[in-house]
Amino acid sequence: MTNESTNGAPLAVGNQTRHQRKVSSTTEFKELTKRDAQHQLAQELDKLLRTANANSNEKSICELEFKGFQQLYMKYLQGVGPSVQWEKIEPLPEDAVRSYGALKSPQKDAIRQMLNQLVVVKLNGGLGTVIIIANHGDRIDIPSGAILESKIVSGNLRILDH
Repeated sequence: MTNESTNGAPLAVGNQTRHQRKVSSTTEFKELTKRDAQHQLAQELDKLLRTANANSNEKSICELEFKGFQQLYMKYLQGVGPSVQWEKIEPLPEDAVRSYGALKSPQKDAIRQMLNQLVVVKLNGGLGTVIIIANHGDRIDIPSGAILESKIVSGNLRILDH
């Protein structure tokens, strides 16, 4: 006869008694947090879905996209291991970082030329999302009907937030 226990109490198997491994509170907390995140996401997506026009094709398209997003999010939550492979990180060369005081002041003409190459774009009145175009003449092509934020999300731009 087997008595199963989930709280770490002894298990009786035949005439022998042995202890079941207790799940650590940290592991249990992580699992509860993941389940809560999945539940919250499902609730929020359901709220969004209710705003779609029920009589149009829009709702079915949204349902498909939301299901795909939920699957992707669950995949992300199930991921284990470090996102950074620290053994591949190499230290910077000694001269890579200099103190501000050690830098030479550029000439006024050089400052003017550098400023002519800098582009700052303010998005949505935020606190200062900056897009830097590295070289003079570089440009960001936004296709007709697309918006800058979608280019950022697709990974085509490097954004510095501060």
